[in-house]
Amino acid sequence: MKTFYRIGKRPSGDKCAIFRVSTDRGDQFLCTDTTSADYSVVEVDSQYFIEMWRNDFYDAHKDVSLGNPESWINDYKFKDAEEGFACGESNPVPLADVHCAVRSEAKDVWKRRYLFFREYVGQQIVKRVPYIGFTNGITRTIWLLAYGAKCFPVMCRTDNAELLQLMAGLPDGQPKKISELLSIV
Repeated sequence: MKTFYRIGKRPSGDKCAIFRVSTDRGDQFLCTDTTSADYSVVEVDSQYFIEMWRNDFYDAHKDVSLGNPESWINDYKFKDAEEGFACGESNPVPLADVHCAVRSEAKDVWKRRYLFFREYVGQQIVKRVPYIGFTNGITRTIWLLAYGAKCFPVMCRTDNAELLQLMAGLPDGQPKKISELLSIV
C-alpha cells in the first residue's frame, strides 16, 4: 500500500495501522480504529473518489459533495478536522468509513391501449450508477481534498472493498483487510 506507514498503538493499547498522506500542508497521519476482519482499507484516487461521491443520491450531503476546496474550507466543521490533523503522528485521525454500491436508474414503461389510453407495464433499467456514501468521516475527507491529497486511504466493509477498489481505487492498489494489515510485524 502506497500510504501505509507503520503499525502503532491506540491509547487503549489496541494495535492500529497508521497511514501517511501527502498534502499541501505536509504529511498527515490517519489510522484504523477497528481490528475487525469485517473491514478493509482501500487507497482511493481523489478525483475518482469525488466523482463517485457526487453520484450519491443521499441529499443531506449533496451540497458538500458538489463543493470545491473554497467551499469546503468554509464548512462549519472544517476547523474540527484542522484540529484533529494538527496532532500529527502522535494522535492520527481515524480513517473515513465509506460504502460503495451501484444504484439502478429506471424509467416507466407504458403500452398504448386503444387510441388515447395507455397502460402502465412497469419499469425498465436505463442506467447503472456507481456511488460512494459516507458512514463517518466527511469532514476529514474534505480537509484532505481541500489541501490537495492526490490519494488517501478509507475504510469500508470487506464485502464491498473490491467494488470500491475497482471504481475509485489506485490503479496499482489492492484492498487489505484490517486484520491482515495489523498482522504485519
